[in-house]
Amino acid sequence: MFKTVVDTRVEQGFTVYQSLPVGVTYDLSNQMDESALACFADLDRRFDYIAEAGLVHANGQLIHSPDLFEGMHEGRYTEDYLRRLSRYWVARYAAYPVMWTMGMEVDDDFYYDRRWPGDNLHFDAENNPWKIVAEAIGEYDPYRHPLSAHQEYASMERDHGMNATKSEFAKLPAHSWFAAQWSPALNRSPDFALPRDFWDNGGGKSTINYEGRYDHFWTKHFGARAQGWVSFLNGMYGYGYGVIDIWAYRFTIDMDTTSFDGIDYITPEDKAKQWMESLYFETAGQMGYMKRFFEDLNWWEFTPRFDDCAWFVPWWCTRWWATSYSIASKDNDTYVAYFYQNGRSTGLLRRLGHGPYTAEWFNPRTSESVAIGSVRPILGLYWIPRKPDKNDWVFYLHRESER
Repeated sequence: MFKTVVDTRVEQGFTVYQSLPVGVTYDLSNQMDESALACFADLDRRFDYIAEAGLVHANGQLIHSPDLFEGMHEGRYTEDYLRRLSRYWVARYAAYPVMWTMGMEVDDDFYYDRRWPGDNLHFDAENNPWKIVAEAIGEYDPYRHPLSAHQEYASMERDHGMNATKSEFAKLPAHSWFAAQWSPALNRSPDFALPRDFWDNGGGKSTINYEGRYDHFWTKHFGARAQGWVSFLNGMYGYGYGVIDIWAYRFTIDMDTTSFDGIDYITPEDKAKQWMESLYFETAGQMGYMKRFFEDLNWWEFTPRFDDCAWFVPWWCTRWWATSYSIASKDNDTYVAYFYQNGRSTGLLRRLGHGPYTAEWFNPRTSESVAIGSVRPILGLYWIPRKPDKNDWVFYLHRESER
C-alpha cells in the first residue's frame, strides 16, 4: 500500500509526502532501548523510498502529539531526554529532503490549555513541550531544513483558532514557515482576514494550507478542489490534499456520521470508500491541472488581492447570492480569479492598463480553456463576463505582450 501510494502520487504530479508517527511500534516514553530499533529501521525504509521517488517528506517528529503531553504530565519525558530524542531524530533523518512539522496540531498546544484533575500542571502555549523539540531540531539540524509546527484550526477569533499573529512557535529562531489548518468557506467567499494575517503578519515566512477538509471525509470533490485554488490565490504557497482512507488509514472517528461542508453532505457510505479507489479520485488529476496552470504563470510572483476593492469589486445582489471568489494579480499585467458557487456572477476588475489584454476561462475540472478574446479596459476597468455555467471556473487575463 505504501509504495503504491507514493508511486501513484508521483505519477500524478504531487511534490510532498506528509506523515505523522501515528501507530509506531516503539515506546520512547521510558528511555529508548534496542527494542525500538526495528521500528526505526522500518521508518528508514520509508524515508528512503519517499526520497528516491523524488518527493520532499513533511514529517512529524518522534511520537503522536497527545502521547507527549501525557508523558510529560506523568514525568516519563524530561526536557533533557526530549532534547536527546530530537537530536537522534535529526541524526537519523536530516540527510533526507525533509520539512520538520513537529506533531499534529501542536501550535499552539493541541487544545491542551486545561488542567488535569488534582494537578497544578497544565500545558498552554507558553510551556508547550513541542517547543523543546523545535528548539533542539533547530540547534542540531546541520542542513537547516524548513521547520514549522502544524497549527490548530485557523481562525482570527476563536479561542484555539490559530493564525500568524497568535503563533508562539513563530517566535522561535528555527521556525521558518506556517503549517496552517484552514478550511475556507465553500458557500461564500473565504474569510479574507485569515490569509491576510499570514501575508501581512507572518514576517515574510511562507504559509502552506497544510490541512483542510479531506475528500469524502469532511468534503467532496468540489471542496477538495476549491481549497487548492482558494489557498494559492490568497497568498499560500502550497495545499495539502487528502482523501479518505489514506490520510488516516482505517480511521474510525466521525465515520458513522454525516458531515456537511456548506455545500455537500458526506454520508457514512461516502466515507466507506477504501484507499484503492480514493487514490484515483478525479480531484487528484485536478490538482495536477491546478499545478500546471500556476507553474506556467510563475505563481510565486503574484500578489493576493483579498477583498481589496481597489483591485476587484464583486457583483452583489443579496447576501445569499454574492459572488464567491478569490483573486491575485501580477501588478496590473496578469489577473487570475477563481469564481465558485452562487450562479454565474463575477465582478469588476480595476487598475488595469491601457491594454490590449487577452481573456479566457480555464476549467479547473477538465483543464480545458474557453477563449473570450482580446479586450481593452475603459478607464482601467473591465467587467468580467458571466461564468460559462454555474460550476467553478478560473478567469485569466493577461497583457497580449506578456504571452
